[in-house]
Amino acid sequence: MNGREIMSKIRSGLAFVVLVVLVGCTPAVPVLVRSMPTQAASTTPSSTVVLSTPKPVVVPTFPVVTSTVSVIPTVTISTPSISTVTATVMSTVAPSPIYITKEEIREGTVWLEIPKIRVKAPIELADVIYTKAGPSFDLPKENPKWVPDWSSEIGLPGIALIYGHRQWGPFPKVFTNLDDLKPKDKAIVISTKNRFTYEVVETMVVNPEDIWQVIFEHDQQAKKDGESKLMLLTCTPWGTDWQRLVVFLTLEEVSDAS
Repeated sequence: MNGREIMSKIRSGLAFVVLVVLVGCTPAVPVLVRSMPTQAASTTPSSTVVLSTPKPVVVPTFPVVTSTVSVIPTVTISTPSISTVTATVMSTVAPSPIYITKEEIREGTVWLEIPKIRVKAPIELADVIYTKAGPSFDLPKENPKWVPDWSSEIGLPGIALIYGHRQWGPFPKVFTNLDDLKPKDKAIVISTKNRFTYEVVETMVVNPEDIWQVIFEHDQQAKKDGESKLMLLTCTPWGTDWQRLVVFLTLEEVSDAS
């Protein structure tokens, strides 16, 4: 057998071994596997010996490479948004209070109208007289009088005291029919600029010595409530000065005089 035939047989044998490995069959004839020098590698494959024939068939196997994936958890930190609140400061100027001054009354430009009892008269300024018994006022004549200093201005919180005669001598005076006023009736104070509409809320009869106590209590309550009130004062019964008739009215509306 020459060399060419020997090499042909070796090639056929190697092909058969590879076929057996791939298909999983056991070779029927022994095959001689010559060991070939190999270059050293970083990974040395292990060998499995298959004993199907007197001579071993070495089938190379390779190491199983296990890939390890490291999962690094990601922590997301949510930063709350900070809302910037811009405070708008509104500068508001309180309107000046509307009321009737002492000068307007002194000039004779302020009038009192009470439609129910047909009163239409200018309001005069009372003169306050100080005595040991306390303050006293000059006697009214034909027209009602407003008491300065000892009562509030007309239109401001508190009690604005206006007094007048019912009867003097044989003739009736400005407040002669004051006792006809009932709750909801109106009284209007008119200046050159404004109209102050008041509404009757209470009527009472008071002894002369108690009048200042009544004024003080109602004045304090009106200021506490922020209410402007009129107190119309006269004598009662008609033709006498035994007691005092008092009518309280609360401011309902302020409007232009025009």
